[in-house]
Amino acid sequence: MGLLVRALVMTAALVSIGAPAVAQPAPEESVAAAVAPCSAGLVALTFDDGPAQGLTPRLVAILQQYDVPATFFMVGSRVRTAPRAARLVADAGFTIGNHTWSHAKLTHLSDRAIRREILRTARELRADGLPASTLTRPPYGDVNARVRRDLRGLGLAPVLWTVDSGDWRGGSARRIAASILRQLRPHRSNIVLQHDGVRNSPASVAAVPMVIRAARRRGYCFASLGPRGQVVPPVPSVDGSVVGGSEAGPTPARVLLNLSGPTSRPVSVRVSAASGTATAGQDFLAPVLQVSFPVGTTRAWVDVPVLDDAAYEPIEDFHIVFDSPFGVVITRADHVGTITSDDPAPTARVAAQ
Repeated sequence: MGLLVRALVMTAALVSIGAPAVAQPAPEESVAAAVAPCSAGLVALTFDDGPAQGLTPRLVAILQQYDVPATFFMVGSRVRTAPRAARLVADAGFTIGNHTWSHAKLTHLSDRAIRREILRTARELRADGLPASTLTRPPYGDVNARVRRDLRGLGLAPVLWTVDSGDWRGGSARRIAASILRQLRPHRSNIVLQHDGVRNSPASVAAVPMVIRAARRRGYCFASLGPRGQVVPPVPSVDGSVVGGSEAGPTPARVLLNLSGPTSRPVSVRVSAASGTATAGQDFLAPVLQVSFPVGTTRAWVDVPVLDDAAYEPIEDFHIVFDSPFGVVITRADHVGTITSDDPAPTARVAAQ
């Protein structure tokens, strides 16, 4: 074994066996953005009192355009009068929560009446083929220990809010957006209350793009609500590609890992290399790294060192494997890389011998 090969093997032992590592960012990410995406905290948008036949579809289109999740707390009687709008929400993949049948103050009702308000809405959702979640929002935020007990007895999780847009009071779209943005708290989970079923809802819906753009500029990520009403950090998918290596130099092969979007917490995936027509330890050194993506990072590179030899070989291939994900979903686990030889092909005379 030559000195170069020995040096490379020692280097590989240092980088491919041991503690998790943070891969170097892609070249175009070397200059940090003013505010890293998702670094400021999470925002969950919620909309009450719908659906409204003319307005809810417009809201759904805005959320889809900006790729933002949301939860719609629907009033059962309004689902009955606007089933197409409700179905559009479900078909777009947004979460539907129970906002009672008649928008009653639950603390003013008996236990039996509370259950009737909730169950009647649940039946209406089922009758229209709508997937109801475990989430419910007491109208007006009117809740006490007794109401919470009744809701939990029905298998539901009550969800309130941390940011009240005040859209129900009136005001322009710009004023509503400013109110929401002013109340966002950094490094926390923010649940925003808006309405798509009150008189001033057109202005509130018009405020949504302003809120999304400004919050993202400040480093917030938009998130969904989990089954207990908790704000769930975005879970991006990870995919990759391999830039081929060469014995000339030698030049390492490079693995580019891509996240589908930023997240508010560090995530990681293990990257390893395995033999194909190229042999690990003979043609290349096989790293085994837990590659971490810090908050706001969506790209990372991992090098696969190539070993030079004196034998001519055609283009050979090897496998890059992604596994052991934390906070991400692996889109494709196996990727193929190539190694190009720098040795001359044998002449016809040598081949004949």
